[in-house]
Amino acid sequence: MSDLCKKIFEEQKDKFLEGCSSVEELGEQYGLGPDFQGYVLILNPDHPEYDQRLSMLETDFEMISGGYCDTKCGFLEELGEVGRIGMFDSDISINEIQNVLGEVLFDSYKVK
Repeated sequence: MSDLCKKIFEEQKDKFLEGCSSVEELGEQYGLGPDFQGYVLILNPDHPEYDQRLSMLETDFEMISGGYCDTKCGFLEELGEVGRIGMFDSDISINEIQNVLGEVLFDSYKVK
């Protein structure tokens, strides 16, 4: 969606990758095959539908979440946002992710 998410990923790569050397290695740790898709997602944890919408991605699209971290990149001044890498074994577009997450999603960046 914007260069901000890419910048946050680069600045906090160690947190997002949970000590792995690459997104591919992170996916392998979670049992994903080499063809998975990965998106860095900057999310609003204070949104009333945060848990429900993330659960929809996890159940309906079999998203596996990794690399949780606080981002504090300016969408929520006081509390900050949370980031994670959403990994999918199935084909999914950022538009589909946006449709499911709605206002819970602030920004995204495709990393794989």
